[in-house]
Amino acid sequence: MLRRLQQVAAEQNKTFGVKLSNTLGMKNVRKRLPGDEMYMSGRSLFPLTISLAHKLAAEFDGQLNISYSGGASIYNTKSIWETGIVPVTLVTDLLKPGGYARLNQLVKQVEASGWQEQATRPRLDVERLRALSQSALTDRRYHKEWREIESIKIPDALPVVDCYVSPCREACPIHQDVAEYIRLVEEGRYLEAFEVIVATNPLPHITGYICDHQCMYHCTRWDYESPVYIREMKKVAAEKAYDQFLRKYDAQLIAPTNGIKAAVIGAGPAGLSAAYFLARKGFEVTVFDKRRKAGGVVQNVIPDFRLPQSAIDRDVEFVRRHGVHFQLGVAEHFSIAALKRQGFKYIFLGIGAGRARHLKLDQGEDRVLDALDFLQNFRQNGDYKLGKNVAVIGGGNSAMDAARAALRCEGVESVHIVYRRTRRYMPADKEEFDAAISEGVRFHELLLPVAFSGGRLTCQRMALGKPDSDGRRKVHPVEGAFQTLTIDTVISAIGEQVEREVLEKNGLRFDHQGRLVVDPATGETSVENVFIGGDALRGPSTVVESIADGKRAAEVIMRREQIEPDVLPDFRQKFDSQQRLTELRGRKGNIVPFNAQDHHQEAARCLACNFICDKCVEVCPNRANVAITVPGFHDSYQIIHMDALCNECGNCETFCPYSGAPYKEKITVFWTEADFLDSTNDGFYLMSRNGSFDFRTRLNGTIGTIQLDKDGKVLKSTYKENSPEFNAFLQILKTVHGQHSYLLPESSS
Repeated sequence: MLRRLQQVAAEQNKTFGVKLSNTLGMKNVRKRLPGDEMYMSGRSLFPLTISLAHKLAAEFDGQLNISYSGGASIYNTKSIWETGIVPVTLVTDLLKPGGYARLNQLVKQVEASGWQEQATRPRLDVERLRALSQSALTDRRYHKEWREIESIKIPDALPVVDCYVSPCREACPIHQDVAEYIRLVEEGRYLEAFEVIVATNPLPHITGYICDHQCMYHCTRWDYESPVYIREMKKVAAEKAYDQFLRKYDAQLIAPTNGIKAAVIGAGPAGLSAAYFLARKGFEVTVFDKRRKAGGVVQNVIPDFRLPQSAIDRDVEFVRRHGVHFQLGVAEHFSIAALKRQGFKYIFLGIGAGRARHLKLDQGEDRVLDALDFLQNFRQNGDYKLGKNVAVIGGGNSAMDAARAALRCEGVESVHIVYRRTRRYMPADKEEFDAAISEGVRFHELLLPVAFSGGRLTCQRMALGKPDSDGRRKVHPVEGAFQTLTIDTVISAIGEQVEREVLEKNGLRFDHQGRLVVDPATGETSVENVFIGGDALRGPSTVVESIADGKRAAEVIMRREQIEPDVLPDFRQKFDSQQRLTELRGRKGNIVPFNAQDHHQEAARCLACNFICDKCVEVCPNRANVAITVPGFHDSYQIIHMDALCNECGNCETFCPYSGAPYKEKITVFWTEADFLDSTNDGFYLMSRNGSFDFRTRLNGTIGTIQLDKDGKVLKSTYKENSPEFNAFLQILKTVHGQHSYLLPESSS
């Protein structure tokens, strides 16, 4: 067919070519759209389309005009162009955050490659196309897993106004003001960055190394290339500013006492956090711990190849400098009643989950170690006699730590992680899993250990079933299928649990399902003024979750004593807003790879979503979402929606950081009464301009009218309320009328 069309075109003195390929029709298995067909586009389409381009070019010996679109982006357009294919058009990339601004960087890249020469090539370069199509098959950027997360959305509802938000901050359990300290690091203002961090985080050095960085999993940069390495920015600020901070503020760190005593049981992250925030408000805080050194799991379990001792020492000392007293090496068993008799009005329990879950195995005399015991020994001694071959059972971070530590033990030749599900359902942080694999740990999925004897670990093969209540798929045994590994030592890392007996002895209640009775909003136990957090509350939890538990308990205690917790300042005031706005708009659309060597450049990748978001504006193909300056609001700009320009494609909903849809939930400008009545959106349309301006309006579902004079003064309104919602609605209407009248219909009868 193509040959015949090419011949007909030549006979008619016309040119002929083929277009490859905006989308590829596929069977609609997801059912997110009606009908039987859905469409592949973007990154995954590139290997298919460029391979087809190569096949066609080879078939026609380069004598075929090809126009190209399928999966074209900043990563490959220059290479496509250099094969002689022209024009190259973009679709999917322009519908991502950055929008049409992405074209600027791409055009500069193509121009630098000598675009005029490529555009006048008489034939396609078949060999270049072959090489490009081959590399596309193995290039990780075109694999689905290249983007390691499904969504960066936060669960909050989309506000009608003042919606700019940093998903990174909202995802952080302690709500670190990430964008602000990153900007300060970028500008070299490390002391101020450190001040921002410690306003909500008492362990900046520890979290600079081992925080599970939920912030990074919600970074807008995932929609560009890769997230900002936020944790590293925190570490940079802590390392560069800690000593300077102490020199400046050391004499001011101990607050005047309020005379109220608080006891903290357990010197791990949760306990240190509660102690820190209480001490900052003048509480007389004493931390008790059975260990000789404070730090809990980070001090005694996490290997030093992940967390250096200096980081722990600095953070413990930082808490101490705020007036916190430590009693270490005390008796393991504590008495809440005795502490209250000593005058401690409030008690926080951060005792951890120190009891290992039992691994059920039919076994002989072979060794099975508990991961916590092994890691504590390794932390203290740096070695352990394990034999040549080690198996670690489990899929959490403790399993990864145990596997990496085992590799470092003398005589160990191989370490195997054995997990009953697949790697997709492992609770371990991906970076911890990747680190273990990169160091040589072998991973065996869908295996359940059942027996260990004579140096042989026998495992039942498993298969995935339906999803469980936690979203992970259930597993079931494959009948008669087993695998045996040659193993000298098994390390069990299948989880830990709290020592229930010590809590029951102190009067804390458990429900009929064996769960500790705790107020979910405050962390208070069944014993008045006794709070709990960290692993003792959650089971194995992250360091930053434990910090959040301690912080929450401290704030509840403060309010109970009519002491208001610190209100965080608006750190955005630390910057020249106009300069920042100009720079951020210039960054929109630019693809900038992660830079491990230059933290200033890495910090400059941050897009400060809490200061300027506009994603719904950038990704709308029709420009139906508009950002306008409206006086009196927290955000620099407010988003309004233009009904007449919207085809309800839903792209703004896809990329909005909230669980919301801007095209449905933002105040909407209508051009006709029919459109207004056909919608349920809050909004307005201009009915007439006869001396005054009469608007038909809908607010909170109630239809009414507002009449303005030419200067924007309200002459009439059917709304009698003076609520914040009405005032915001009116301010936006008046701003559109007075400063953006081009958004209204050109004529109204």
